[in-house]
Amino acid sequence: MISLHNSNSALQDGDIKFLYSNDKTEVFAFERSDNNEKIISVFNTGRDKQNFDIKVDIKNFTWKELLSGEVGNLFMEIIL
Repeated sequence: MISLHNSNSALQDGDIKFLYSNDKTEVFAFERSDNNEKIISVFNTGRDKQNFDIKVDIKNFTWKELLSGEVGNLFMEIIL
C-alpha cells in the first residue's frame, strides 16, 4: 500500500471528494485527484460481496485495479 501511495501523485497531494458511503453494507468510496490523475478508491469493510453504483463526473475513462492490474472501462461492473 505504501508503494501505491508513493507512486501516485493524486494519493500524495490530491484533493479528496467522498463519493459513496453505506453503513449497512459497510462500503465506502472516495476520489483523490490532482492535475495529473484521478484515483477512485473503494473499500468493502464487510464480510459479503456488494453491488453499488458510483456516479463519476467523467465522460470517458479507463480504470485500473491497482492491486491486481486488471483494466476495464466505465461501463464494467465492479463487485467487491
